[in-house]
Amino acid sequence: MGDLTGTDASVKMKSKQFDIELFGLMIDNNFNVSVKEESQMAVVERSVPIKAPVAKIFEYWNDPENLTDLWPSMTEVKDVEKLENGRTRFKFTFKFAGISIQATSADTEYVVNDYVVNETIGGIKSTMKVEFRSSGQETDVSIRNEYQIPIPLIGKLAEAAVLKGNEEEVEAVLNNLKIKLEN
Repeated sequence: MGDLTGTDASVKMKSKQFDIELFGLMIDNNFNVSVKEESQMAVVERSVPIKAPVAKIFEYWNDPENLTDLWPSMTEVKDVEKLENGRTRFKFTFKFAGISIQATSADTEYVVNDYVVNETIGGIKSTMKVEFRSSGQETDVSIRNEYQIPIPLIGKLAEAAVLKGNEEEVEAVLNNLKIKLEN
């Protein structure tokens, strides 16, 4: 099989390994999906006050196994590694525009009870900073998520809808965190 010239799909066969390019996504023989073409950066920023001590919230957040309870589109977390200084690295699967995508995340900065910066590669590249600001028995949790939108995958017309969906996703994460830790 060769390139399907003039279409958005191509297949290249090399012995038992193959890569499929489909609408800007690369899919390998293990069905790992990655974005072929870099595209524009999008930023979502949200915060929520939570009536719980900062240490409790920080500890809960920093356990990747809890993320599937918080993040509506995250369907699986696996291969969690504890790194030096409390940081973590893990693999996860999430739904984006109806497609399951696998990625790897690692904490690049970590200050206990203050903030965590996490970078994700594979699937959609992103950098997320989560800050924890304590004031008595309440903690303000803020998320700033900067990520690349795979425009070849979704097309320009759907870009605004995906941006809105991602904003709602971050709001849901913060509200879920609030519900889990205020009860």
